[in-house]
Amino acid sequence: ASALLSSEHLPGIADQPGEKLTLQVPGPSADARQLRSQMESALRTELGESRSELVLHWGEAWLDERFERAVASTYSVVRHPDATYGIRIDTGSSSMSVGGSDAFIDYIPHHLRPWFEPLQHPSVTSRPPQP
Repeated sequence: ASALLSSEHLPGIADQPGEKLTLQVPGPSADARQLRSQMESALRTELGESRSELVLHWGEAWLDERFERAVASTYSVVRHPDATYGIRIDTGSSSMSVGGSDAFIDYIPHHLRPWFEPLQHPSVTSRPPQP
């Protein structure tokens, strides 16, 4: 919900020809910590204490990644004039880039894909509303 479009494209994308889109996604907030707490409470209510503890134990790394250790990320995509794509993703301590592909959407998390619809399908002009 707090993702923002940016006109500052990542290096390696900024200097390439074509239409570009960059999305900045902030790291976890107090809301994320509250949502995790509510989810854990709901699990305990629905599954009982011992079953919910099993789920929380085995899912701890996944939950931490989603709620606690998530970092601010930037996604930059360019649609080249020849309809190929370049993508670069920076997540604070790591980055990756892929170029020359005819697709990029598999590298974008599902919840962010609507933002990139105009690049994937140039006839689409709308973007998700900004909060």
